[in-house]
Amino acid sequence: MTQTTVEQPLSNSRPKRILLVEDDVRIVNFMRRGLEAEGMTLDVAWAKAPALQLAESHRYDAIILDIYLGDDNGLELCRNLRQRAITSPILTMTAKDSMELREASVQAGASAYFAKPFSFDDLLNTLEKACRGHSKIDEATTSGVADAMTSLNDGLPSSR
Repeated sequence: MTQTTVEQPLSNSRPKRILLVEDDVRIVNFMRRGLEAEGMTLDVAWAKAPALQLAESHRYDAIILDIYLGDDNGLELCRNLRQRAITSPILTMTAKDSMELREASVQAGASAYFAKPFSFDDLLNTLEKACRGHSKIDEATTSGVADAMTSLNDGLPSSR
């Protein structure tokens, strides 16, 4: 697991923390250079088991995962993450593009799908939109919980 933080985030908010699940060293190095240059923090998992462990122990703004991970299946990993209530946006990618894989990615719980090779700018734009959408959901959920707690507390008798 490698983690690096660069000072200038993609947007005006805190740096985005991304989990990359990929077994190809060349792609990991390419993604690391690009994402870190955009001010993101990047953790890397090379297989399913460490990816699950990282996803459960850290809060990620997004997860980018390869569908074909050597002996592991990225779509199965995507389903496992969703079953474990990991709500981070998941972007799947593969070199073997097909309509079936696109549909299977969505059914597994992916937020977006990329066929390799892809434009890094397209990845950044999709990543930013996914992170922004996820932040709004988190804010609404947090606000909704706070409102519910306030309503509950308002209905309780005073202890004075």
